[in-house]
Amino acid sequence: MEEEDEKKMKTLFESGSDEEFFRFLISLPKFPINDSYVAAFSKAGKEKLEMVIKNNSKTIARICKRVRSLGFEKARDKCLVPIEPSRQMGSKFSTWLMNEYPHTKDSNEFLNSKEKCIVFDGGDKAMTLFALKHIYDKLPRGEGEEAKGIDLLIRLLINNKPIYVLGEAKFLTDFGGTQNNQFNDAITFLTSSNFKLKRNVEVRRCAIIDGVCWMNWKSTKMQKKINELNDQQPAFSALFLKDFLNSIK
Repeated sequence: MEEEDEKKMKTLFESGSDEEFFRFLISLPKFPINDSYVAAFSKAGKEKLEMVIKNNSKTIARICKRVRSLGFEKARDKCLVPIEPSRQMGSKFSTWLMNEYPHTKDSNEFLNSKEKCIVFDGGDKAMTLFALKHIYDKLPRGEGEEAKGIDLLIRLLINNKPIYVLGEAKFLTDFGGTQNNQFNDAITFLTSSNFKLKRNVEVRRCAIIDGVCWMNWKSTKMQKKINELNDQQPAFSALFLKDFLNSIK
């Protein structure tokens, strides 16, 4: 935490209003306590957050009371606890991709590239917009702020013909709960029949999954679902992405 932020946190902790204190806390990468309502506030988005705060003053007061009950030093230290590995890996996967392959943020450059393999790194929303404009007439990823982005968009040039590779990337640290939901998102991305492809466009979908799903020392729902996939539904570790791309003809 920056020194300025620590000073601000101490001031708000001791004398700030609950609303001011909560606004500051929710702006941090790590919220100091686990509370079901915090996630709901986080998903409101910047435009709606103020309205949600104003309409839920009792909940805000309760959350702030819990944080203050920790004492300042403990509350500050909990804000500094590293983010869960599964939440860190998204950005690390993206960084790794940029180090491995040519890449661009420019959609026109990506569309007309002469590279044999190029990664689009414009971000989740930009990838989704590109996919809807150039690859799919229908992309079942939800709507509005709840819409899921795309984690991987690669353009291969094989015999002067472009082939697009779209992927969902997940790092799973445990079984059950949120991690199961993350896994199911990846499997649905592979198996859904609701993708409506544009004419004369060739695409490969893949799920890049790492973590506990590959532990086959006991029968799990994840293992079962992986074993049910067919040859046209490739799920693999990020370590095999290069092999997968090389196999496309």
